[in-house]
Amino acid sequence: MTVVLATSSALPDLSQDDQLLFRALQASGVPVEIAVWDDSAVDWSQYELCVIRSTWDYVPKREQYVAWADHVASQTQLWNPAPLIRWNTDKAYLKTLEAQGVAIVPSVWLGRGSQVDIANLLQDKGWTDVVIKPVISAGGKDTFRVTPQNLAVQRDEIQTLLAGRDMMVQPFIASVKTTGELSLLFFEGEFSHAVAKVPAPQEFRVQEHLGGANQPVQTTPAQREFAVQILKELPWPALYARVDIMIGNRGELLLSEMELTEPSMYLAYDDKAAVRFAEAIQRKLSPVSV
Repeated sequence: MTVVLATSSALPDLSQDDQLLFRALQASGVPVEIAVWDDSAVDWSQYELCVIRSTWDYVPKREQYVAWADHVASQTQLWNPAPLIRWNTDKAYLKTLEAQGVAIVPSVWLGRGSQVDIANLLQDKGWTDVVIKPVISAGGKDTFRVTPQNLAVQRDEIQTLLAGRDMMVQPFIASVKTTGELSLLFFEGEFSHAVAKVPAPQEFRVQEHLGGANQPVQTTPAQREFAVQILKELPWPALYARVDIMIGNRGELLLSEMELTEPSMYLAYDDKAAVRFAEAIQRKLSPVSV
């Protein structure tokens, strides 16, 4: 029985990081293939299990993507599960987690088509430096850092985006420029490793394609426990999870994002990470296929 790793047409051979997983599965004796998620010729029922990996082009076609996840789940095992994919591809999930007691980066939610005076919002919240982004987005696209000094330049572009998309506003967390955003990686709820992501000197977004730098990091027991408790609040189980946290301006731990759909798991930053991921996948296979 074969495992398939789902990717995008831009990465038909997977990302470099996910190639490590591919090779780890091969080395363990698990037959593994790669398929592009929106290739209509793929018969997903021929696989024992599908693991979503480098499907990084889903954002502009999110409804097609979650429908695809539903379809695959009707044909074979899908990890992470389709309901979790739908839930996690809209950052409004953060509202749910906050209501369950999770400390998130403070957020104001702006409904699509609303008219918002950003200057008044900043004044009301006492924020002088904020990040504004769509609730359905990836890779730092259409994300702005706004202060009273540059608001006039960016106001029209933000309002144009808001006309067609739900948006969110968060205070800029200063520690991202020093400690960075911490990504804690988990397989089946078990902590594997962690990476600190720091933006380029003139950037505020931590993505590598924008010049950000990643490095392995030793997390504290408190940071790991914070992430573990968040995982316990998920409405569905997760094979893989990336919990992105920040250290707030008062030293408190804050959830930045839960990455449960197609995150980079930073396998290259830990010698055993790809093997751990492969082993977790094998445990999802039926006993006969192992």
